[in-house]
Amino acid sequence: GRRHTFQEGKLPLLPSSWTMARRRFDVREIPSHLAGYLSRKDLRTCAGVVEHLGIISAATQVPTKKDEDKFATGFGDVKSGEFTRFSESKGSEEKNNGDSKKNSGGSPESANIACFGVFDGHGGRPVAELLRDTLLPEVLRRISKKVLKDSEKGLGSDQPSLMKLANALAKNLDRRDRRYHLQTYKNCFVGREAVSWMVRTGYAGTRYQALVAMNELHRLGVISHVTNDHVVEDKEYFYRLEEAALKAEPGAPSVAMCPASTLPQDEISSAFLSVDAIAQKEEKYQTCGSTAINLFVVAGETGSRSILCAWTGDSRAAYFSGSDLHEFGHLSNDHDPTSVAERRRIDQYGKEKGGAFVARRTTQGGALGPWAVFKNTPEVGGLSLMMTRSIGDARHSKAIVPDPEFKRIQVGRQEIVRCVVASDGMWRVLNANAVREVLVRSANADIASKWLALEAARKTDLLELKPDDITVIVVDVMGRYYRPHPGGLYGDRRTFARKLERACARILSIDDEDEDDVSSSAINGVARATSAPEDKKIKRDLSGVILPKSPSSPPLVHRRRSKSWDAPPSCSGLEKLAYNTSSPRM
Repeated sequence: GRRHTFQEGKLPLLPSSWTMARRRFDVREIPSHLAGYLSRKDLRTCAGVVEHLGIISAATQVPTKKDEDKFATGFGDVKSGEFTRFSESKGSEEKNNGDSKKNSGGSPESANIACFGVFDGHGGRPVAELLRDTLLPEVLRRISKKVLKDSEKGLGSDQPSLMKLANALAKNLDRRDRRYHLQTYKNCFVGREAVSWMVRTGYAGTRYQALVAMNELHRLGVISHVTNDHVVEDKEYFYRLEEAALKAEPGAPSVAMCPASTLPQDEISSAFLSVDAIAQKEEKYQTCGSTAINLFVVAGETGSRSILCAWTGDSRAAYFSGSDLHEFGHLSNDHDPTSVAERRRIDQYGKEKGGAFVARRTTQGGALGPWAVFKNTPEVGGLSLMMTRSIGDARHSKAIVPDPEFKRIQVGRQEIVRCVVASDGMWRVLNANAVREVLVRSANADIASKWLALEAARKTDLLELKPDDITVIVVDVMGRYYRPHPGGLYGDRRTFARKLERACARILSIDDEDEDDVSSSAINGVARATSAPEDKKIKRDLSGVILPKSPSSPPLVHRRRSKSWDAPPSCSGLEKLAYNTSSPRM
């Protein structure tokens, strides 16, 4: 068939994918053909969970003798500016890079942002190590400073009136325990009643003005929805007044969360530039450089998640979503001379200031090697770099800048997205479809990251390519209300089988004269055995649940029913059986 170019959108399902669809997300161990690579003593792994942000992550690194790739994963608190790293393991040894706190898998409630970074060094490892140790903490520190400053500015001269309004709401609103959908919410009030009270008492001239004032309190963390699903609306929604915010001293800023809209890209860019300034000045960083690609994941106000990617260089990130992860999109693009925009920028810099050429190395026989950025004439011995942006590289052309680019995607409140961040050691041997083939069969992020890294190492040896460090980070980002389907990503087939067994047992527990007429074919996949019915009761063995042989199996129908309840045609065989066992009797 024709060759597919992997652009953003849906990936084609190859013939092998049809056979994998029945056993997707089943693999819980690394395949046997990678066992030799898994036993390497230098293999580095790192895993972490940020439960209330819906994040499960894992990182795997296969280093070479150069060992120039570095990575950093962890979570932070925007209010305090602290960054906590996930613990890294190498064989049986665990260590924590940098001077941050160690985390064994859980996360404090104050965490409101998760950070992941891959740094692919070239010419040496010092710059990559500098980025690993300082970039993410510097980003958190600058974001915290910016958000706190904006909070103080947002209060401004309106702080006394807003706090007066908050105290008046606390004294006059009907705050009590309320019940909705069999769940009790403590000490809350109704949004519509609060808006009516403000208009009636003169705190607002119209209902719209009341909503504006209350949403300002919501932004400052004084008012919050009971499940953090809504801003303040003129509806029958439940809200709470935060007692800590009411008791805060005048002038004290309040930061309730870090929504996606408050992630300041200018502050992230300034953090990149500050680290690059260190690399440009100190002598030990003069002869080397590094790429940098980072993911920042924060929670939205309605249960959604937002992913912001910031990158410099040719390391890549991509995301996969959908029921079979068939929806694919790039989170980054390479900063190299093959990019039209980057080449124009380099050429413009060379015309205005000089010291920048995009060319291939030349000999008497003609051009040789790939396109690169040269500081001087592109000769064989000239200094060049095959990237247009990087951190460090002080001796290269000044047209090579550290400024990052950004891309943001949104994860719905009931969706899951699996992101892959990796160095070029993986992407040069595995394309998007090969990555999806691994992701769709991996039961969790830990298996996926190890499988991708080890498969890339195997392909590198198989193709006899020059060894390169391989670093892979897999991040699963789930919306607040994501519920895994049976056999789906983070779904448990065994739990579903137990529920199915109990449902079949209820269907078969019929103590009447027609009980013996229930045929074994009507059970459709449930193994049972009968003994001699001395007391006219059938003994059944429901210990095993077997998948139906084909999706077209007949529905489970008892002959006493007057109507057959058929499952929708889109259901699989197992889902049809579950649908029919849960149908009511007529």
